[in-house]
Amino acid sequence: NVTEFLEWRDSRVLDEIAWYGWYIDYWMEGGLMRDIFTHQITTKEHFDDLLLKPFYNRKDLAIENYVDENTVVVPDYDPHCANGEISGG
Repeated sequence: NVTEFLEWRDSRVLDEIAWYGWYIDYWMEGGLMRDIFTHQITTKEHFDDLLLKPFYNRKDLAIENYVDENTVVVPDYDPHCANGEISGG
């Protein structure tokens, strides 16, 4: 339905713009897995959900739903970058 699409589009447009900037940073940092909204280093589970659940809202995908507040997240990288398949930013 067109009305539902327009509502979804209007509620997501600023997040989508931020996502494009994040995507550039992602590759420039060698595939470092960060939260799209806060840019905090995040877990693979959270990162995968950010990419694989595009119709979930920002609240559902918030880093707080995946990482406890005082948890130190060990940096993780895209396997393609970590394995040397893609390099140089």
